[in-house]
Amino acid sequence: MDALIIEEHRTQNKEQKYLKKKPGWRLGKCVIFSVPATGHVNPSLALVEELVKLGEKVIYYNSSKFKDVITSTGAEFRDCSTDLDALVDSSGMQFGKNMIGVAYVVLKSGIEIAGKVMDDIREEKPDYIIRDIISSHGKIISKALKIPLITFSPVFAFEDKKLPPKAPLFFILKTFGMVITGFLNLLACFALAGRAAKRYGFKRKELLYAYNDFSGLNIISTTREFQYYPELFPESRFKFCGPMFYQGREKADFDFKTLPSDKIIYISLGTVYNKDIDFYRNCFKAFSGTDYSVIMSDPACIAPLKEKPENFVIRQYVPQLQVLQRAKLFITHSGMNSMHESLYYGVPVISVPQAADQFLIGKRAAALGAGIYMEKPTADRLRKAADKIFGDPKYAAAAAKLGKGFREAGGAKAAAEDVIQYMRKMDQGLERVESRE
Repeated sequence: MDALIIEEHRTQNKEQKYLKKKPGWRLGKCVIFSVPATGHVNPSLALVEELVKLGEKVIYYNSSKFKDVITSTGAEFRDCSTDLDALVDSSGMQFGKNMIGVAYVVLKSGIEIAGKVMDDIREEKPDYIIRDIISSHGKIISKALKIPLITFSPVFAFEDKKLPPKAPLFFILKTFGMVITGFLNLLACFALAGRAAKRYGFKRKELLYAYNDFSGLNIISTTREFQYYPELFPESRFKFCGPMFYQGREKADFDFKTLPSDKIIYISLGTVYNKDIDFYRNCFKAFSGTDYSVIMSDPACIAPLKEKPENFVIRQYVPQLQVLQRAKLFITHSGMNSMHESLYYGVPVISVPQAADQFLIGKRAAALGAGIYMEKPTADRLRKAADKIFGDPKYAAAAAKLGKGFREAGGAKAAAEDVIQYMRKMDQGLERVESRE
């Protein structure tokens, strides 16, 4: 019955008025802004799909390279590609070394996109904007056009508009170290933010918190259990909905019949920090000739290696969600998406962080008992860690416990409902203001 009502809304104007008044329903128009990076686009796709299912019209602005996967969710794609897209995408590789420089690139790109699409958004008149936590253009447009803003974070939440006094010590030291070494980038950020603030009518500091600038409602794609210091984030504003997976992104099926055993180890360093050839050599040495079946995602740098073991299946593309439903261990760079997907299916991890927030994520999984943290993954250390995880069920049990929490958090469906409920409350508030006037 609900699906029928939604369909009627799409075709009959009189039904739109009825649905707007019907308790529990709010059909509207949403614009989504993210950055042109897989690690930020992918986590948002399931939320988009759920909003579309609820009858919302969703317009998603991003780089043209994400057009197909975005339209597959049912959203309308709008191209806002710029000459900075490749730089924004590749700047992720510098995040762990130069967080200030990355902030400058993202801010510069966001200001350019905001200027490019501002008139379109003004004409489109969306009911609300959802923006990725580092999408400065989403914030700029929301502020300039006075459109309600919802923030989506595919990573840990950090204290709202503050430097991170409550964070692991090593992260605090790295952050302040980057501020010192990136001082010129910091000055450039101040100048850029000042010009944008003057142009669009708000304060410079509103653009300077590139990684922890939250809004009235914030959808956090993890759970309170996995989050550092969850008590810092009030439930009224921060909805920890757990990881959100969009199955439609998988491009192929994996043939498990070719594997020699069901003791499956999956190895991947993700899509950005994946060119460490010594790491792959150590994996070959660690697991060659064992009774483990190893599936390895090859970023194309493995091709020159000649010592590929017979018990390895190496592919340039691996359907990760499918593989993790069969794997018993994941050796991962500990990007948030990969970590979420592994734990969701109860797969313990060996964390070998490469950069950025991966050190925080890997340490968190290890602290919760779901794996082993390792910054210098030699062949001997990898083999011993794998044997330890296969030999001790406590790791799989801890991973399964976290996975249960992820599933119970509600995921994209819960997030979409939180968005609708929030906007319905905002509408009611606006109606009360209008009635007093």
